[in-house]
Amino acid sequence: MARESNVVFAYAHGSFVRRRFFRDVDVAVGLRDPSDPLRYLLNLSAELEAKTKLPVDLQVLNEAPLPFKYRVVTEGRLLLSKDERLRVELVNTIIREHLDFQYFSSLHSRKSKQG
Repeated sequence: MARESNVVFAYAHGSFVRRRFFRDVDVAVGLRDPSDPLRYLLNLSAELEAKTKLPVDLQVLNEAPLPFKYRVVTEGRLLLSKDERLRVELVNTIIREHLDFQYFSSLHSRKSKQG
């Protein structure tokens, strides 16, 4: 993964981080160019499984739903960062978007309860 030029950063997340026992290793990667994420998922999953001898569940963070992105960057563990400035910029964007979503969601919820 470190040799893959398109991978900017990677986080371990999910049961691999939260629990003592896990059935696979959950990894989310941020890609410099997310135009062909399936290729990276297939190639990197195979590479990581060969190296770790464990099943790997790999996701591309760029294209993931906002709640998933937020959970990964706030609860996951950073495994790799090749461009810290870009990673921090993306993490800040994810957090800002999540907070905006929460605000407008709660505003909408309050208005719908008022009738």
